[in-house]
Amino acid sequence: KRTCGAIALLPLYAPSLVQALGILFLLGRNGIVNRTFELGIDIYGFWGIVIADVLYSFPHAFLILSAALAIGDARLYESARMLGAGAGRMFRTITLPSTRYGLASAVFVVFTIVITDFGNPMVIGGDYTVLASEVYNQVIGQANFEMGTVIGMVLLIPAAIAAVVEKRVSAKQYALISEHSKPLVPQKDRRRDMALMAVVLTISAAILSIVLVVVFASFVHLWPYRMTFSLRHYAFDVQNGIQPLWNSIYVSAMAAGIGVLAVTAAAYVIEKFPSPATRALYFLSILPAAVPGMVLGLGYILAFNSPSNPVYAIYGTLVIIAVANVYYYHAHGFLISGTSMKQISGRFDEASATLGGSRLQTFAKVTLPLMFPTLIGIAVFFFMRSMVTLSAVIFLITPNTQVAAVSVLYLQDRGATNQAAAFSVC
Repeated sequence: KRTCGAIALLPLYAPSLVQALGILFLLGRNGIVNRTFELGIDIYGFWGIVIADVLYSFPHAFLILSAALAIGDARLYESARMLGAGAGRMFRTITLPSTRYGLASAVFVVFTIVITDFGNPMVIGGDYTVLASEVYNQVIGQANFEMGTVIGMVLLIPAAIAAVVEKRVSAKQYALISEHSKPLVPQKDRRRDMALMAVVLTISAAILSIVLVVVFASFVHLWPYRMTFSLRHYAFDVQNGIQPLWNSIYVSAMAAGIGVLAVTAAAYVIEKFPSPATRALYFLSILPAAVPGMVLGLGYILAFNSPSNPVYAIYGTLVIIAVANVYYYHAHGFLISGTSMKQISGRFDEASATLGGSRLQTFAKVTLPLMFPTLIGIAVFFFMRSMVTLSAVIFLITPNTQVAAVSVLYLQDRGATNQAAAFSVC
C-alpha cells in the first residue's frame, strides 16, 4: 500500500511536461510501442493532452480523496450492516455522501490544474491549441503582448471561478468525527480486494512506466535509432551547460526562505489580530490559488519591466523568479501555516502574557517551536514546487537565469529528447 501510494505521488516531483515526454517515448511515432508492434498510434493532439494531464493531476486528486476517505465512523457502517444494507448500498448512502466535499474539491482542483497547464500541451499537443499555449505563442512567438494579455484574462476567468467554487464547497464541510466515533477498519473481502488491487496496480504501472521510460531514455545514446547505453547526455554539453540546474536550486532555496517568512507572518497576523483589515489580508493570501502561472508571469513582465519601478533592479535576476514562485504557491503554504497555527491553543499566549512575556517573545519561544515541523514542511513544499515550476517562470527567464524546467522544454522543442530526459531526471 505504501509503495503504491509513493508511486502515485511521483508526478509531483517533475515538471508537467515530463508526463508528455514519457508518453512520447512510449506511444509517440518513435515510441517503444509503435516501433515494436507497428500500431501506427497517433498520440499527438487532444487525447495526448488528456492522458498527460490525467497523469499530472492524479497526485493532487489522490491526496484530497485519501484525506476524505481516511475519516470514517465505524458506527454508521455497523448500523447499516445490522439493518441489512449490502456493500453497494453502504457505499452509495454512507461513503459517497461523507466524501462528497472531497470529491467536489478534487474535481475543481484538477480542473484548475488542467486548464492552466502549459507544459503538456506544448510537448504533445501538436496542432491542438489550448489557452495556455496560445498565450505563450502570442508573447514569445509573435511578441504580441496585447493579445497575450487578452487571452491570459480569458484563461483567468474559468480558473478563478473554479477556485471560488472549490472554496465555497469546502466551507460547507462539517465535522464527521466526534469524541464518540470509532475508527473504521475495512473488513477483508478477497474478491473485492483482489479487484481493487488490480486497479491500483494498473494505475501504479502506468505512472511508473512514464517515469522509468524517461530515465531509460536519458541513458540511451540516440533514441530510438541507437539504443546503446551512454552517459553522454549527462555531460550537459548544451547552452549554459548545467547552470540551469544550479539556477533552479538557487531559486528554490530563495523561494523556500522567503515563502516560509511570508506565509508565517501572514498567518500570525490574521490569527492573532482579527479585524476587517486582516480579512482583506486573508483574501489576498489565498488569491494566488486562482491565478494561472502564465497570467502571473505575464503580469510580472508588465509590472516590473519598467525603469521607473522601484524594484526594477530585480528584473532579469533569479530573485524575481523566486518571488514569482512564492506568490504562485503562497495560498497553499499560507493555508498549511494557518491550519497549524489554529491548532495551537490560545492558553499558551495567556500563560506567556501572565508571566510578563511580550507578543514577540511568545511568538519566538512558544509559537515558532510548536510550528517548527510544519515550517520545515512548508519550506520543503516551496523548494520542491519551485524546482519544477514552468508556466509561472517561462516569461521571466533570461539566457543567464534559465532554470531546469525551461531547459527541458527548450531541449524537447528542438528535438533533443535524450538531453531533455537527462535534465528531467536531474
